[in-house]
Amino acid sequence: MAAVALICMTMTSVALSSCGDDDDDKGNDGSQFSTAVLDFTLITSDETLAVFDVTAEYYDNGKLQSEKLTQSTFKKTVKATLPANLGARLFFNVKSGVDVASLKKVEATYGYEYSTWCESANGAKGQIVIKEDLKYTSLSGDRVEAWLAKNSDLVKFGYDYTANGEIVNTGWK
Repeated sequence: MAAVALICMTMTSVALSSCGDDDDDKGNDGSQFSTAVLDFTLITSDETLAVFDVTAEYYDNGKLQSEKLTQSTFKKTVKATLPANLGARLFFNVKSGVDVASLKKVEATYGYEYSTWCESANGAKGQIVIKEDLKYTSLSGDRVEAWLAKNSDLVKFGYDYTANGEIVNTGWK
């Protein structure tokens, strides 16, 4: 009985040792990861855009980009060669000519949906991270400036991608 137990333990340890991390930096087909990908949608509302200038900032191939939102959804797919940092955020500022203090009610909707992964040259994907968040606030116009002072960049997220394809949530950098 002891011999059978020893044989079982030996076979189990051999099987488990073959599950090491030799393939952790490879796609499903065994090829090396080379690119970080972030596919995201930044969300606001028409009511929000009527009162606020909303600007998206994001990293695309290592370069910081900035675009003013003209519609309630802003979709992008950005890529960078590993190692990399990718992320996005929204900035809110009261539109020029809008007297927010005179408004009885100001509504703001803001959020995001995204997925991110590393892929190899032939498109094989590694771990995929998926997140979403949507928030809504309603406040009187006289409170908008104080709210913005604390929350001018309400949406922000970012990741570091290591040379071997590991994804680390670091927040916006």
